[in-house]
Amino acid sequence: MKQEEMLDKIRKSADSVPTPAGLEPEQMMMRLEEYKGRNGRLGKNNRKRIWGYGGLAAAVLAVCVLARFPSRTMAPAGEAPANEEMLPPKETQKGHQTSAAGDIAVEPEDEEALFLASSYEELYDQIQEYNRILNTDIIVDAGVDTVFPGTGVADGGIIREEEMSHDVPKLESVTSETGASAESGFSGTNIQVQGVDEGDLVKTDGIFIYVSAGDRGKIQIIRAKGEKMELAGTIPDTSTVSGAKTIEEFYINGAYVSVIRMDYSAGTTILETYDLNNPKEPKLLGTVSQDGYYNTSRRNGDYIYLFTDYYAEVEAKKEEIERYVPKVGGSVIPLNCIYLPDQPGGYSYLVASSVDMKKPDQAVQSKAVYTEGDHFYVSRNNIYIGNTSYDYKADQSDYTELMKFSYEDGTINFRAHGNVDGYLNDQFSMDEYEGNLRLVTTLSHQSGSQTNSLIVLDSKLKKMGEIEDLAPGEQIYSARFMGDTAYFVTFRNMDPLFSADLSDPENPKILGELKITGFSEYLHPYTDGLLLGIGREINPDTGNFKGLKLSMFDINQPSDVTEKDKTVESAFEYTPAWDNHKAVVISAEKNLIGFAAEEYDRDRRKWFNRYVVYSYEEGQGFTRRLTYELEKERDQSQTRGIFIGEWFYVVEEDKVTVFDMAHFKEFGDLKF
Repeated sequence: MKQEEMLDKIRKSADSVPTPAGLEPEQMMMRLEEYKGRNGRLGKNNRKRIWGYGGLAAAVLAVCVLARFPSRTMAPAGEAPANEEMLPPKETQKGHQTSAAGDIAVEPEDEEALFLASSYEELYDQIQEYNRILNTDIIVDAGVDTVFPGTGVADGGIIREEEMSHDVPKLESVTSETGASAESGFSGTNIQVQGVDEGDLVKTDGIFIYVSAGDRGKIQIIRAKGEKMELAGTIPDTSTVSGAKTIEEFYINGAYVSVIRMDYSAGTTILETYDLNNPKEPKLLGTVSQDGYYNTSRRNGDYIYLFTDYYAEVEAKKEEIERYVPKVGGSVIPLNCIYLPDQPGGYSYLVASSVDMKKPDQAVQSKAVYTEGDHFYVSRNNIYIGNTSYDYKADQSDYTELMKFSYEDGTINFRAHGNVDGYLNDQFSMDEYEGNLRLVTTLSHQSGSQTNSLIVLDSKLKKMGEIEDLAPGEQIYSARFMGDTAYFVTFRNMDPLFSADLSDPENPKILGELKITGFSEYLHPYTDGLLLGIGREINPDTGNFKGLKLSMFDINQPSDVTEKDKTVESAFEYTPAWDNHKAVVISAEKNLIGFAAEEYDRDRRKWFNRYVVYSYEEGQGFTRRLTYELEKERDQSQTRGIFIGEWFYVVEEDKVTVFDMAHFKEFGDLKF
């Protein structure tokens, strides 16, 4: 079914249903497109599952008829090892009283207990209730064509990707918010929080360059000595789990490499850790399997925190627990580690596990939340999970339900639950500072308008301060929090860059609003007093796209932010930097900004994949230092630029090319 036809059917079928503005067909399609990447890959959330258009249509209507599920019987709090016997606890937990009927009375102050599942049967009933709602007459009458078996979702449902088309000396990179290690003289993955590493497809420790061609299942280990490069070893494409050859991301930590693989046929994520003391003979140290499709991960010290999306089997029988409750290491997650939010719905769980890279044969701990994890923010101490929800009866329909977990040395503990009006743009829409969580959200109203809010929550996720009704008719496209100051960009046809003072969390204040053409999709602290924006130039009169835009903002006076310099590349139509911050390398010390881009030659009507590097000088603005033509048939979203010392490397799926950074002269390449 064509998109236009489907939209028309949605409109006609939904005339009698009060649909919130945020769920209008065009709005839902726009949000869906944010997740669809170029060349068949996904956008903001790397390779996350996407919905079929028909399933999205069903979801639009389904949300409009969903009512709150019946109240739950509350369960006791407590911890249990991930591989403990997975049976509902028979005995009463400490601090709780059991009635004659066997129900558990929860102490009011025990917030964790309010969100724990009481039984596996409760989870089963939630899944079946949601399935029943999706199969009501209002869905059948929505003009859909088919129902996919086992999903209960009309004309498409959830479409998964495969259905579409050793204590050793450490060489660890100390990454920072600039994505580079100044002390070590080599670049790290561009991350959000200093000290919290993020997985990627290319990494370096200053001696070796590690390169993954994800769909080939191998990691090439390249020894880099300036202009000289040699293949030092390979992590093979074989896996201990049949079918798990696709590499999603990986981490390096001294002589340890942890590889995250996907077995799409089984819907399982596998974390394999290798000892690379001898790169020519990688030694597999341990494997952990986790139900669900890979969502994201983080590394803090020796521990990796793995997040997956698990979809329950609707056709499972109540006694078939393993078919509707996720497993880690082959064992079903225990009840006292499964959480139900206020508004459970759908068929999916967010599964979180921790693995010690030095003892990688089993998970340290596992948790599951019966929800979709739309957005993650991980600080040095806490994990925040944000899930977009809807209340169609309210004038302001969309809101974000939040759960907070602390983490340390592999342990993951529930800390708080809360919600805020509006939806989040990406992980940079959240930030923790001095124990408080700051957020920027976009709100949809029944009138069809949109507004934005800046919100400060305390350690219990209770509201401390808020600024409402910002930039009516616009939505947030990027944000960056820097200490007591927040910067965020909204957009319609002009690009207001807001600056806000958060020094008094209970009374946040807007300091300034800079209106310029276009908008920034990514903001990055460059040097003291400068903020880099990477985005799009837009004609303010027509709304037409005019090219890729680099902006350098002067933020020395947050109340009077100015666009100090800009450059517009009219031939550049797309860059992975818009969708994935890890696709960018930025170093103010080395004076470089590098990323891949798609260039369209209008004279010859041809497309080119480029890797470009810019420098920036006050008074001179941006200067393009390197324009390197990438392989046409390769996925440029996997291309990375890294530096080691005074050498710059452009890393593609099957080739590394080296340049000197003094003149960006090409010195050779290594193919593999």
